This record gives sequence, structure tokens and C-alpha cells, in this order.
Amino acid sequence: MQNSMVVLLPPLLVLTAAFITKRVLLSLCLGIVAACFIIADFSVIKTGTLVILNLQKQLFNTDNIYTFVFLIALGSLIALLSHTGGTTAYSTIMAKKVSDAKSAESASLLLSCLLLFDDFFSSITVGCIMCPLTDRFKIPRAKLAFLIDSMAAPLVVLIPVSSWIATLTMQLHKSGVSNDLADNPLILADPFSLYLKIIPYIFYSFIIMASVLFIVRTRISFGPMRTQEDIAQKTGNLYGGKKPSKNIDTSYCPVDHGSLIDFFLPICLLLVSVFAAILYAGNYHLLGGTNSLLKALSSTDIFLALSTGTVFTLITSFLFFLIKRKMHLKDVPLLIKEGIQLMGPSVAILFFAWTFSSLLIHDLKSGTYLASLVVGNIMLPLLPCIFFIVSAITSIAIGSSWGTIAVMVPLATPMLIQLLGIKTPANPEEVYLLLPLLGAAFAGAIAGDHISPISSTTVMSSTSSGAYHADHVYTQFMYALPALISTILAYLLAGFLATYSNALSLLALPGGIIVSLSMLYIINLITHKNGFKVDLF
Repeated sequence: MQNSMVVLLPPLLVLTAAFITKRVLLSLCLGIVAACFIIADFSVIKTGTLVILNLQKQLFNTDNIYTFVFLIALGSLIALLSHTGGTTAYSTIMAKKVSDAKSAESASLLLSCLLLFDDFFSSITVGCIMCPLTDRFKIPRAKLAFLIDSMAAPLVVLIPVSSWIATLTMQLHKSGVSNDLADNPLILADPFSLYLKIIPYIFYSFIIMASVLFIVRTRISFGPMRTQEDIAQKTGNLYGGKKPSKNIDTSYCPVDHGSLIDFFLPICLLLVSVFAAILYAGNYHLLGGTNSLLKALSSTDIFLALSTGTVFTLITSFLFFLIKRKMHLKDVPLLIKEGIQLMGPSVAILFFAWTFSSLLIHDLKSGTYLASLVVGNIMLPLLPCIFFIVSAITSIAIGSSWGTIAVMVPLATPMLIQLLGIKTPANPEEVYLLLPLLGAAFAGAIAGDHISPISSTTVMSSTSSGAYHADHVYTQFMYALPALISTILAYLLAGFLATYSNALSLLALPGGIIVSLSMLYIINLITHKNGFKVDLF
């Protein structure tokens, strides 16, 4: 099945349907049915059976259940903070310190940097905390979603103590990287140590974050995002002229007399609880286990840790506000119900997105086929650029950065070793394109995940900010496009510079940043000078 162009039809169908209908759930359902139809060799009866089996598989998947518990518990905590006045108190205090939209948007970026250890956690938490503050300055929800999404996965992949460590090091090990000769490695190196060397070569993360900061600090505004901002400033409507995408009912809990302690205590407890759960699940030696800090982080169960830490925080916060008499026992089920309503759309989209992604990765093997089409007899210096493009397209199609990394990284190292004709096991220094190539695979997975309408972080960013999901995807793409183009050019340059030395290839990164910022500046200048909006379509 993976040797036919037909395996690319389901992701193309989903992307096309999502663009035309603006209904992500419907598009995902169509994609699932189409994928199962192909897997079942076009048998209608077998297709129906496969759809049911795959939905059941995702429904009872342990990691998925943990993630749904995490989202619902976090949604209930958000509702609790709103109803007890904590969010209002924080917003009121911050409004005195934040004087304009630029500083409010900068505060969002700063908060994302503080929550850098997990992209799911960052995507959900930042939006829910920042909404009341950005609303005061008429910042459209789509703009907030863009700020959140751009500082989630692109930042987390660069952090050596994040929830991504286990996945990244595991995939490097699968690609033939090991310091144990018994593994018959292609590259003789510790996977974690090699990951640290790859970080500077994950160009897209650096370029998009520099671009976001430039957009915020210089007040760049063009395209569909400018339309949203104009409507917000002129009418006060933060949803592009539409009715609010979500409302929180405050009829049964008090919102007066909230204090900063009502806000910061649950938030700080959440941070501590989740991080402690990550270490405990990773068997950290200070919590009764045997692993070092880095070993604990690389072997933890992040989904279990997120759900456990969040549920503990929610229960403790309920008890705290019950003791303070800021809520009643009868309010608990109502707040949990509101958490379910708040996160329901996100849970539904994630459930179908994961089902679709699993079909593409494990059954159709769309990513592997796409990679085989593009990567063949090519000039070696072009490899990083090509791997970035293929990884990005794959990640957009399957909506999973981890899934893309699982496809692309195991292809990269063996291919490069074979093309260079190097005797194995080789030291990383002997394989001159290794770091740019692996960096390009990681960066492409991040870039595609960033703009994919079916990726988890895209869904969570729109959910937490209260933006319409289709609006978030649509407005974000135009701002991310300069970073995508600049990253392609940067890897093109890096591939040729790497023939002299890997260190020299890093000069392509500042060049990529300059190109991206210049493109943003020029587009913005042309837009405002001529008095028209550069729209995507």
C-alpha cells in the first residue's frame, strides 16, 4: 500500500475539505473513512469495520485517555479560577503594569517561555491565563492563538529538560545512534549528547520565534490577521466579526473579591505538581527511584504525568476554595461540567486527528512513501533542504511532529552513511552533513506541526485562546510563511557550507532570521503604504 500514490489522497482530502468547509471535524471524518477505504482495498463493508476498530483503538488508548483527563481537569481548573475571581484579579493587576497591546502580547511570549517544558501544557495554560488581559487591549483571539502556537512546539524542541527528550533520543537511537558497540551503531555517540549538538541546527524554531518577537515589537500587521485586528479595534469584536466561540457561565459562583493568591496558588501548584509527576513517573532518585534527573526526564510517561499533576491540582484547589468559602460543594460538579464543555471541542478534534494520524503513519505509511518519492539520487548539499521540505509536508499532512520525526529521522542517518560511503560505526565528526540533516528533519516536523490544521498544538492553541479554529489556521499561515521560506533558504545555504565544516554551516541561521524579518517588514510596508490588505486567498 505504501508504494502507491493513493496513500497521499486521504491527507489531501482532509486539507482540501478543511479549507473549503472550514469544518475540521467533518474533514477529519472524511479523511478517516477515505483512509480505511483504501486500507480495506475499496470494500465498503470492510471499511465500516475498520473505521469502528480504529476509533475504538484510539478511544481506549492509555495515552489518549490520560490526555483527555488532563484537558478536562485543566478546563475545570480554568473555570474555577474564573468563578472565584482569581483570573479577574490577575487581569486587573496586570492591566496596571501592561500599558498597551504590544506589552500585553510580549507578556504572552514571556509566559510561554516560563512554561517551556511541555507544548501541550503551554498551549492550554497560556491562552487561558492571557485571554482576560489581551481582551482589555482589543487583541483578537486569533492573534493570541498565533502567539501561543508559535511558542509551543518550536520552543519545547530546543529545551533539553522538556517532555520531548524521550521521543527525540529514542528516534535517534532507532536511526543507529548509540555509544554501545553491542547495538551495532552507525554513529558511535550517546543519543542525548548528539541531540544537544543538533539543537543549533533546528533552524525553524529560532527563525519563527525571532519572527514572532519582531511582529509583536514592531507592530507588524498584514493579511487576514490585519483584518481581525481592524475589526477588533473598530468594533471591539475579538472574533473577526463573529459571535464569541465560547462563553463561561458565571451565574452560580462569585467573581467578586478575588485576590492574586486565588490565582497564583493554583497556577504555581499546577507547575510544581506536573513537574514533580514528570520526575516521579521517570523514577527520579530523589523521589524514591533510581534514575538521574536527565534519565528521569528521558524515560518518563509524560501523558500520565500531565493528567496526574493536573488532577491533583484541581482537587487541592477545590479544597482550598471550599475552605475559603469562595465556592460551595454543590458547585464542584457544575465546574467539572463546565470544564468538559470548555475542552469538549478540543477533545473531539484531537480524538479524530489522532485516529487519522495513526492510520497514515501505521497503515498507509504516507510519510514513508512521501519521503521515498523525494529523497533519491540528489546532490548531497541539497539533503538538509530537501529533508526539511519533506518533513514539513509530512507533518502538515499527518498533523504530528512526533509521527514525522519517527518517519524521517530513521531514514536520515542510514541514508547519509550510505551516500558518504563511511565505514561504521562512525564518529559524528566524520559525517559532515549529519547535524544539519537531523536538524532539518526536526525543524520540518516542527514547522509542519505549527501550521497543520489537525495538529494537537494548533487545536489546543485555538481552544485555549477561544479563537475559531479555522480562523487560527488561516490567519497564522501568512505570518509563518516568511519563516518557512527563510528556513528553506537557510538549509540550502547550510548544506553547501557544511562541505567545509559543520560550524560554518551555522552561519546560515542568522542569514535565515534576517531574510524572514526583512520579508515581514517589506510585506507590512507595502500593505500599509498602498492601503490594502495582503490576504492569503
